[in-house]
Order: sequence, then structure tokens, then C-alpha cells
Amino acid sequence: MYQVDFETNRYDINYAGRQTIDAVATRVEGNRTDIVTIVGRTDSAGSAGYNTDLSQRRATAVRDALISTGKIAPDHIETTWTGQAKQAVGTVDGVAEARNRVVDLYIR
Repeated sequence: MYQVDFETNRYDINYAGRQTIDAVATRVEGNRTDIVTIVGRTDSAGSAGYNTDLSQRRATAVRDALISTGKIAPDHIETTWTGQAKQAVGTVDGVAEARNRVVDLYIR
């Protein structure tokens, strides 16, 4: 599994995230059987509805960045998002937890 981290209330990809995306794209480049599954997540700061939208924007940003590398075809990417529903670190509502502000990437 790979991970791209995000700042609070942001969906732009930082330098470290771009390096991760390039590593994933390079790993699957030319392999016609690999599928990359992208799962956008958020912490519980903000409303549940807003966080669902934010997790979708994060997942979409990562998908678009993967495609822009030219190393992976769009039909080899699955994109989903969970908002604050499935956190790596369980918190109560309203808690800003960096480990939950991520997009997970799985290669299968």
C-alpha cells in the first residue's frame, strides 16, 4: 500500500505526494494486469457531508495525477472515497488527525 498525505481542508498534492504517485505509476507501468485502487479519506473535522466531498476531491486529484504521468491507463484505476467513515485512527467528531487525511493506493 502507498499513501498520499494531505493538509487540513486541502486536496492539492504536495511534493512528497507527487513522489509517491510517480513511484506507483513506475511500478505498474507496462503491466497490463495491475489495477490501482485509490481510496480517499478524511479526518472528522468538519461535517460528514463535507468530508465525503473532500475525500472524493482528494481521490480524484490522485487519480488525475496518476493518469498525467502517462504510465498507467485510466481503465487500470479504480477510485473510491469514504469521507470520515473509515479512519485509520478512530477519533470523535471534530478531531483533526493527520493520519486520517490520506489517499490510500493499493496495487493488485
